Amino acid sequence: MSSERLIADGTPHSDDTMLPSSHSFRQWDEPTWIFDELPLATIVSVSRPDTSDISPILLSYTIEFHYKQFKWRLVKKASQVLYLHFALKKRAFFEEIHEKQEQVKEWLHSLGLVEQTAVVQDVDEPDDGAVPFLNEDDVKKRNVPSIAALPIIRPALGGQQAISDRAKAAMQGYLNHFLGNLDIVNSKEVCKFLEVSKLSFLKEYGSKLKEGYVAVKHLSNIQRSDSGIGCYICPWFDCCNNNWQKVWAVLKPGFLALLNDPFDTELLDIIIFKVLPVPDGKGDSELNLADQIKERNPLRYTFQVSCGNQSIRFRTTSNAKVSEWVTAINEAGLKPPEGWCHPHRYGSFASQRGLTEDGSQAQWFIDGQAAFEAIASAIENAKSEIFMTGWWVCPELYLRRPFDNHLNSRLDALLEAKAKKGVQIYILLYKEVSLALKINSGYSKRSLLNIHENVRVLRYPDHFSTGVYLWSHHEKLVIVDHQMCFIGGLDLCFGRYDTTEHKVGDCPPLMWPGKDYYNPRESEPNSWEDTMKDELQRRSVLLIIVLFPLPIFFQNQFFISGLSGDEIIQNRVLEALYRRILQAHKEQKLFRVIIVIPLLPGFQGGVDDSGAATVRALMRWQYRTISWEKTSILYNLSVLLGPKTHDYISFYGLRSHGRLFEGGPVATSQVYVHSKLIIIDDRAALIGSSNINDRSLLGSRDSEIGVLIEDKEFVESSMNGQPWKAGKFAYSLRRSLWSEHLGLYAGEKSEISDPVSDKTYKELWVATAKKNSKIYHEVFSCIPNDGVHSRAALRQCMAYWKEKLGHTTIDLGIAPEKLHSYDNGKVKVLDPMEKLNSVKGHLVSFPLEFMCKEDLRPVFNESEFYASPQVFH
Repeated sequence: MSSERLIADGTPHSDDTMLPSSHSFRQWDEPTWIFDELPLATIVSVSRPDTSDISPILLSYTIEFHYKQFKWRLVKKASQVLYLHFALKKRAFFEEIHEKQEQVKEWLHSLGLVEQTAVVQDVDEPDDGAVPFLNEDDVKKRNVPSIAALPIIRPALGGQQAISDRAKAAMQGYLNHFLGNLDIVNSKEVCKFLEVSKLSFLKEYGSKLKEGYVAVKHLSNIQRSDSGIGCYICPWFDCCNNNWQKVWAVLKPGFLALLNDPFDTELLDIIIFKVLPVPDGKGDSELNLADQIKERNPLRYTFQVSCGNQSIRFRTTSNAKVSEWVTAINEAGLKPPEGWCHPHRYGSFASQRGLTEDGSQAQWFIDGQAAFEAIASAIENAKSEIFMTGWWVCPELYLRRPFDNHLNSRLDALLEAKAKKGVQIYILLYKEVSLALKINSGYSKRSLLNIHENVRVLRYPDHFSTGVYLWSHHEKLVIVDHQMCFIGGLDLCFGRYDTTEHKVGDCPPLMWPGKDYYNPRESEPNSWEDTMKDELQRRSVLLIIVLFPLPIFFQNQFFISGLSGDEIIQNRVLEALYRRILQAHKEQKLFRVIIVIPLLPGFQGGVDDSGAATVRALMRWQYRTISWEKTSILYNLSVLLGPKTHDYISFYGLRSHGRLFEGGPVATSQVYVHSKLIIIDDRAALIGSSNINDRSLLGSRDSEIGVLIEDKEFVESSMNGQPWKAGKFAYSLRRSLWSEHLGLYAGEKSEISDPVSDKTYKELWVATAKKNSKIYHEVFSCIPNDGVHSRAALRQCMAYWKEKLGHTTIDLGIAPEKLHSYDNGKVKVLDPMEKLNSVKGHLVSFPLEFMCKEDLRPVFNESEFYASPQVFH
């Protein structure tokens, strides 16, 4: 699926009615109905507590219900079914009276007496929001005949099997009566019997578990339309001083929600099963989320739910119900793989999604243009709540370009428009150390708070009280209405917007206004390559490398990792790659690792500038990982594999070129890779905010978030010349990225279907990178390149080009007005753009030998020398 498709039609649309957001789940068009189609019921088994007792009232039925993709089982006694029958008969009786009253009222109205006649209303008439009858026929359709219930109470005579078969048939027949009518199924009586509510069948909250009425004490007085605010256990006596209140509890994977009643959507409270309860110090080895509590009064049936330091008590009407709730809650919280308190796959904070079909969809975005457009559309269609967080958030950022045609797409303008309509907006900003970073989150907070009272902003951490100075909040999230989430490597800040063309110039400014015309290395624009997605990047990276068999494609802002035994760098992505490559070589199997990273770190200053110690320090840690020293992967693999090393692993960057303005000089700049992406086997993609370095991957430094997307839908493709089932999401993402990097047209995408074959990898990918690198070197002699091994050599190169051109950039990014080439002894003069027309896409080889003879560590007269080395890796 392409990015444009979501922009065009993927944003959910609904009416403009603003709904309260802080305590509400998703809203419905039909507020009084739970079922929009008929559920199915099957009697699984019949049992009775005493085989010598032939009373049919004591029979228990295990009933399995199906509704859409949801399935749940209930154990019901025959007495409960009969109670339901009498409740439905009572409802039908009062509704028939109501219908007769309406007929009398119409007759009196026809006689002109309606103003003088009061219609009697029965105080017991049900008022539960059910759909009223329109005529007598409707009443008859809603009535369940008593004859249907008679087989349930016939004496259970005969052998055990015969009794079971007759009881099954009798109960199945009765269930078919009231499950065959939508009006009856959606009545409060039946919904209570089926243990369903408005929250039961929302796909995004997972499978249906247990539901029912319980009593709680910790809530403030609940406003009700009825008088049911007394004791749940004994509603006729005020024995509990009205402290206990009846609520409807809904258990879902990961949480327990409390509602006023099954038809309500307003959330009274929610208990998130995110951590196990704190041990009580008694040495008990087993920890549960829920436990039964013994009360002094034997008529009180209580259980307690604990999560972290929070404990809440619940009461119900029997010991059996207490046992059911305790078992269900512990299974929901602790049972793998959905239990939120159980250790999750890859060490993720959240359980695996997709175990049940929840209707979730994933969409990738490449470059800021597509992502920002979709984010703007989502904000514009927000109905209740917006949450966003980022390392840097700029209120003046335009999400659509050209900006002068989309003035209302500025982030603060979008948020103001929604806040005025009642949408609640929550923003979490990283509070930087102002001496080290100039992102000015204090200004962002003040600007955002001034928008509207419905905008709430928090900066964190407070450095003095927390003692956190080196690490940051690095997540990038935008969540709209709890329905749509944007997650990836893009902050909503200056310098992140870019297009697939990665232009180097914008004069007069149309795309990048003011500070958005941004290059962290120098003042001319620097393109950004980014990937976003709509969790878990720490241990998952290592396991993915080990488990998946063929190609791995990395695209990341950093690549700093260590081999086993490295006492400085602690993350072991490099070790996992090293072992996986050796395994493939030993087994004589094809395995390729393709890594795309920035050509130079995105920090200010030329490599040889006195104020660029940060640039050099980051380069040193990266080259230490890649190709320098005995700690690097290429060094260690070359010792064992020799030249075959490059068949298994290779490194690349991205570069662009163009005129800075019409008739202006030809310039080049790296396309700054800011993605945090891994694509594996064209079947899975790991996307998020984590870089490949210790700051992101150790879990105790920068905070990160990511999502692992494993395809369930596949398309026909090939891998190493063999048929291959490629995942729709991962495959389309890789092909779109590669076609942009390689400069392919839409009709040429078939050339990159097989990512590991020699024809694709060697003859297209590697060859294009080498050819582009050669052309850029001939035109610009730009850096970094493999011909410059030291700072002294760099100074000579810079001096030569400054003398020749009169000016240049810190990375030698300006071409001479004319190029001179020699062909058979003849001098040929070319325009630089003629030569650059042969460049395809943006892919170039990563210069593995650049500065290889230089010690790039900070020296004593540089401030970086006194900073902890952990800051840089």
